[in-house]
Amino acid sequence: MRQGNIQPRTLRWRFCRARHAALLTLTLLLPLQALSAPAQGLPPKTSEVPELTMAPVESDPEREEFARQIRLAMLQHQEGRAFEARNTVSDTLEDLRGRFGPWDQQQVLGLRILAAAEQALGDLESAGEALAQAQYLNRMNLGLHDLSQLPILAELTQLSLSKGDIKQGNALQEYAFFIQQRTHGENSEALLPAVYDLGDWYLSTGNVLASRTLYERALDLSEDLYGETDLRLIPALRGLAGAVRAERFPMEGQNNTPAFSFSAGGPNNQNLPIEDERMMLGRYGQGEDALQRVLEIYDAQESVEPAVYADGLIELGDLYLIFDKWTAAVRRYGQAQARLLEAGLETTAVDALFAAPEPVVLHLPEARAPSDRTGLEPQLGFVDYRYRVNTRGRAFEVEITDSSPEDVLNFRLKRALKEARFRPIMVAGEAVDSDWLEARHEFSFLGPPQGPEAAPEEEREDLSSNESEAPSVETP
Repeated sequence: MRQGNIQPRTLRWRFCRARHAALLTLTLLLPLQALSAPAQGLPPKTSEVPELTMAPVESDPEREEFARQIRLAMLQHQEGRAFEARNTVSDTLEDLRGRFGPWDQQQVLGLRILAAAEQALGDLESAGEALAQAQYLNRMNLGLHDLSQLPILAELTQLSLSKGDIKQGNALQEYAFFIQQRTHGENSEALLPAVYDLGDWYLSTGNVLASRTLYERALDLSEDLYGETDLRLIPALRGLAGAVRAERFPMEGQNNTPAFSFSAGGPNNQNLPIEDERMMLGRYGQGEDALQRVLEIYDAQESVEPAVYADGLIELGDLYLIFDKWTAAVRRYGQAQARLLEAGLETTAVDALFAAPEPVVLHLPEARAPSDRTGLEPQLGFVDYRYRVNTRGRAFEVEITDSSPEDVLNFRLKRALKEARFRPIMVAGEAVDSDWLEARHEFSFLGPPQGPEAAPEEEREDLSSNESEAPSVETP
């Protein structure tokens, strides 16, 4: 087994602490009002309403009518009729409690539907109360560590993100991992999805060091289960490389788009807060080793699709580019082109993949909200700009051609472009400078109310001439 930086004893101690913290948090979740406290000091976040796919199945004739009403509420929610869904499921829950008592398990799905409807209607507090009650009933009836609560934990996490409470979401995700580890065991293949889920969660919320620990654990477990050249090791290796990239550009892991897509062919736009201080932790070598090993695993297979292998080469090239190793990056991009040409792809099709610069790391800034928002209204602004990309994947000759309002984002946008990384244009295996690229960045901001727009001068002249030429009408 390849040795990573993970220390099993340390990890068990760490998750033991996480277990106690999560259990304490979820103990506080049991009352209905546990999720009603607003998040403090965190920006509001939006998320999609959870999609409910679980359907109640009841063999008891007395419960069939309640099951039918719950299905109706689910259908109303899925069709976007949140108000009707809320009324239907609220009446059904009240009848259920009256018939079978306040602790009946059939309420759980109804409460989840109620929470989804309340969230769709914008009432996050009521949604939190419904999910907290569903969690409480599930634990009361099926046990504290039953895996049937995982969908509820996922919906509570999503609700926490909507309220901007990352700390609460973190505790819920760690508790979800704990109950799966308790059920499956630390070295079970069934635990791997939970390891990846928690690692992805840590990476998406900026806990880069913890995410790397989880990916290392997934790699060690996968090696024990499948061997050292199995394709199932690749997600863990790519996770490690993603953590290294996120150390170079914090919070880069929030986008899970593949590094290169031959099917979609679109850019991998990343949401990177470039204003934050760079985390130069010097772990570039670990990311390089992980992606090099991905290529070694491909080499060990009997056959690999040329596009898949080229994707691995380009992903490694992107890592080099992020760490300003331009020569190595261009070499990998050229190898990807050669691999595709050897596989029989048309030269024009291969050249088209690198015909325009593609952003590898790019974050265009948004307007900052003023501290005093009195009398301000949401408005839409824009910045038109143009730039070129050199052979090193860096923007140069950046110019602002137009903006409204003026000088709100001009300086920050120019800085963002200069700090971005682009895959350069490749011609016959060599990087070349691009021509001018033009784009518009639209953004929302808070500004004073705007009055009605005045008609252009030409329109006013035409209007006055029409009025003078109009025949007079005599009144009797």
